Amino acid sequence: MPTLRMTCEAKNQLRDILVNAGFPEESLYPQMFNSSGPDSKLDVVISLLSLGLYPNVCYHKEKRKVLTTESRAALIHKSSVNCSNREQTFPTPFFVFGEKIRTRAVSCKQMTMVSPIQLLIFAARSVKAENGMIILDGWLNLKMPFSQAAKIVALRPALEALNIRATTDPEGTAQPMPLDEQLMQVFRALSRPNAGSFGVENNYSGKETAAGGPGFGPPPPKRFHSGPGGGPRFGGGPRFGGGFGGRGGGFGRGGFRGGRGGFGGGKGGFGGGFRGGRVGFRGGFNRGGF
Repeated sequence: MPTLRMTCEAKNQLRDILVNAGFPEESLYPQMFNSSGPDSKLDVVISLLSLGLYPNVCYHKEKRKVLTTESRAALIHKSSVNCSNREQTFPTPFFVFGEKIRTRAVSCKQMTMVSPIQLLIFAARSVKAENGMIILDGWLNLKMPFSQAAKIVALRPALEALNIRATTDPEGTAQPMPLDEQLMQVFRALSRPNAGSFGVENNYSGKETAAGGPGFGPPPPKRFHSGPGGGPRFGGGPRFGGGFGGRGGGFGRGGFRGGRGGFGGGKGGFGGGFRGGRVGFRGGFNRGGF
């Protein structure tokens, strides 16, 4: 009961802050979620959790064992509903979590299962293509067509810009523009647990699938990737300031950076870039951008 009461008080405080900032009160009414069946609203909440909890991402290996950032070993916390000492297989092996607890071993608490696409959209600072795999942050492997991964990652700037517009003009969230509504429909569709899963084998072997959907496999050995080097990135294209990782800077460890007319440090682009901080826009929007 004390935990529920504390959660309720924190929720009310956050709601009051958002109302005072100008968000419509009707957008903050209590929401009902279906936790035992399909629910598009809950899918969107989980996608946003991926953004809010990053870089707290882990990969389930077996029983209670998981791997966290850069393949460090940890355990599922005993208080988690995902915890079991028996062998278990989840629809996907990827989770986001609230915090790590160190006792005799490191444990992950408040774990929520996420799909590979949710990680691609919101929970990876570095996305690279190497040896036929899409590698997130240098340690998570996805086997999926390069073109599909590039299109999903290309949605990031549009979603970030939508987020900025919503926070700059909170009252406008009640009646979004047609293009914003289209983008939100795409975001809702990609947030579904089965998005992109056609023909995917329900195992962690990383085997290629007949339909070419996103498969996944165990993380590679611990590796560190820095800066613009280390393999082909989403790059060379004519859009987004030289593409993802082309001459225009690209999508690297620090985010969108570098190019002319592109996202980050550019002339006429998003000047400060999406870079730096744990979640936020540390560089800001400046130098000819917003």
